[in-house]
Amino acid sequence: PDQPADDQRYAAKGTLPEQGEWDIVARMHVLIEPVEEGAEPKMEIIESLPLRVRAPDALSPGQLAYAADGKNNLLTGVEIDASASSVQGGGQAAHVADQRLGTYWLCDAKDAEPSVRMKMKRPVRVGRILLSHVRPTLDSEGLPRPMDVELVLNRKRKITMTMDQDPLRKTVIDLGETVTIRELQVRILSAQGCELGKCGLGFSEIELLPR
Repeated sequence: PDQPADDQRYAAKGTLPEQGEWDIVARMHVLIEPVEEGAEPKMEIIESLPLRVRAPDALSPGQLAYAADGKNNLLTGVEIDASASSVQGGGQAAHVADQRLGTYWLCDAKDAEPSVRMKMKRPVRVGRILLSHVRPTLDSEGLPRPMDVELVLNRKRKITMTMDQDPLRKTVIDLGETVTIRELQVRILSAQGCELGKCGLGFSEIELLPR
């Protein structure tokens, strides 16, 4: 367009997929009208010199979708009995399933085998499990957080996973199929930034999603 639409300041806008330095190039496909009557128009491509920009706080599509996952959470409307190996302050076990990213479960700093358990009053058919770090904000990168975790489904099936250490990314566990879950336990096996039993660890949310 030759001018911005409505109240937009610019005719076009774009977003960068992640943080870092990027070379941006403007490329135009120009249709050139023929000089001779009856001749076919020609297409030419005009490209600008690259402009290098730095994006310190760009959010990836996955990060932008962070909060939107809640609308697909299968735990919505399901009564849950949540318990934990220990709690610290207001970080109650039930907070991992309250669908609020601002609350969280946090174990006691002396808990060397932290875990949280959810028992659903009715079973849910799950394809993916999402784990969110405590305090998912840009300024929380230096905080201790879970690294290796073990998921126990219905007290039988066990899955070990290394969590994404970016506080703005959820760790996605794809079950590979649709599984009926009545009970889920998540055990923290190791941590980033501290030793187990020497710091509080936990999760902001544990979400169960379909395939």
